[in-house]
Amino acid sequence: MTADGRFGTLFFRDPARTLKIHKRGGYWITRKNHVLFDAVGAKKYNVYSYKVIDVDTVQYTTITPNEVPGCRLQVYTEHRVRD
Repeated sequence: MTADGRFGTLFFRDPARTLKIHKRGGYWITRKNHVLFDAVGAKKYNVYSYKVIDVDTVQYTTITPNEVPGCRLQVYTEHRVRD
């Protein structure tokens, strides 16, 4: 995520981050303790609560209802990778 409200995310199949699955980008805004992600090409935005774990780690928990069975509550942990 960048200060101008853009984000880019890469998804990998393996912990070593050698097998890329998908790339997604879009825009984000925050309100109170929630963050809204609006990904380019997505049908609707996603809202998450977030908790800062440390300077390089944030944990997100879904707030937006998901119609996909088995995907009602999801928790994601983002780790910043520095080049």
